[in-house]
Amino acid sequence: MQDMNINEQRNAGCPNPNVDLNHAAIQKPNGTVRPAAVKKEGDKENQGPSLSNPVPMDTENSRAVISRQIARPVARNVTALAQAMRPNSKPSVMSKKQPHEDPEASVVRDIDAGDWDRPLYCPIYVGDVMVQCFSEEGDYTVPRDYLNGRIIYPKHRAVLIDRLIQVHDKFQCSQETIYLTVNYVDRYLRANPEIGKSSLHLVGITALFISCKVEEISVPSLDDFVYVTDNECKRPQILAMESSMLKSLQFKLLVPHSLVFLRRFSKAASVSMIVHIMAKYLIELTFLDVAFCEVKSSKIAAAALWLARKILTPQSCQWDATIEHHCTYPLISLHETIIKIVGLLEVAHIDTYREVYKKYSKQQLHKVANSPELKVFLRNSASHLGFTFNR
Repeated sequence: MQDMNINEQRNAGCPNPNVDLNHAAIQKPNGTVRPAAVKKEGDKENQGPSLSNPVPMDTENSRAVISRQIARPVARNVTALAQAMRPNSKPSVMSKKQPHEDPEASVVRDIDAGDWDRPLYCPIYVGDVMVQCFSEEGDYTVPRDYLNGRIIYPKHRAVLIDRLIQVHDKFQCSQETIYLTVNYVDRYLRANPEIGKSSLHLVGITALFISCKVEEISVPSLDDFVYVTDNECKRPQILAMESSMLKSLQFKLLVPHSLVFLRRFSKAASVSMIVHIMAKYLIELTFLDVAFCEVKSSKIAAAALWLARKILTPQSCQWDATIEHHCTYPLISLHETIIKIVGLLEVAHIDTYREVYKKYSKQQLHKVANSPELKVFLRNSASHLGFTFNR
């Protein structure tokens, strides 16, 4: 089986090829067992990324639950919500079907229909996995004002997260590692208000150390973590902080972070690799703003996906029934989150904390932070969004 190397799969948002989440072949209804499909050289999937070539994403829903609503009923005319976001558009009447409306927009597609020959995609269990993620994500958020009255200010936290993104990139860790790291830092700081600025660096590097143990196949050595801190954090200090952090987190380390949801939503929207990478860029920009700590990961992922599609494929960013079914958010409910992310985008290239911008300006991530489409969008961001979510 000819696959991309691990680094390419990480950049593309693909699942870890070394982890078999199913550990068994998928049994078809007729009782036969079919092996995973073999990709041949020259197949369309191996022709490289493009805006028209969708990338296979991690899948998290099954046939058994596709007909069941995850959180709320699907809107019958969600296309009207997407139309309301276009400039100079008039609000649509939700109760009246528009003559030009695509009849398929209100139909929920089975996005896992082609995955029964792919054991790693776990089509049998993915629906239950996502239901569990949605039910637990609220347990891992923290209030946006948890630093109020503390010695540590939001700007100190932003400096720390910016530095951790740099170290994470230097170690070439998996994508999930930095998502877990940020979550561990916020949860630990909330539970330990006595932590001062002098210990902040130790908290951050220890959170990265723990998340590497959770996600990485080859974990950087403890000496590597000591080295990147210029010996500011010693081995005994990191080990002691590791014990303290694990107790504070109550060993709840498997967090349903935004990337888990984004992969599912990207599959539902059938987006290309570059759109998926753009959405990851938007999500990682939110790491620097403490206001996003209390926003659910799924909501951030949904808002980032719509905005990435609006930037790169503005003519095909409709929020149809399939996307809303899997995201569980009507488009109107994402308005506030989208506006906040646009605000971060507008200052990303001039902000003091620029590691995310520099990371996504690299060729291996297709320079999405400097893409011409993004520059055009930012020049006309108000008219693109229209701020016309009101009906």
